[in-house]
Amino acid sequence: MPAIYIKHFKKRNGLRHNMVLVPIALFTLILSGCATWKHPYKGESDFYRDKLSCEKQAAQIYPMVIVNQLNPGYQTPANTVCRKVGDDNDSRVICNTSPGLYVPPSYSQNDANESQRKAAVNSCLKAGDWRLEY
Repeated sequence: MPAIYIKHFKKRNGLRHNMVLVPIALFTLILSGCATWKHPYKGESDFYRDKLSCEKQAAQIYPMVIVNQLNPGYQTPANTVCRKVGDDNDSRVICNTSPGLYVPPSYSQNDANESQRKAAVNSCLKAGDWRLEY
């Protein structure tokens, strides 16, 4: 029986600032973009069934952990621009200062276990003889 190819699109995620997550984030970046899951003899419906099973297993191991993050507000520095007016004998310098801008605080939420859960799903699929091809 011929091999079946299934398109799988991965969402691009930014790197987190946690050093533990860097290897996982790099792995995710490598797998970013359009990839195809291939199995020697299983079809598309088998893929989705296996994937769902892997996602349930990964969710038990790495449950959703929502982390609230405060991004503090700040003031950008003032900007001063000076220019010389007049000729060399009768010149003066005129400076204009623009005040800095206030950037208010913002709040964000993210799932601290998302990258580990995705890696566990990929590992589970690979254990079931699914191969990710580019």
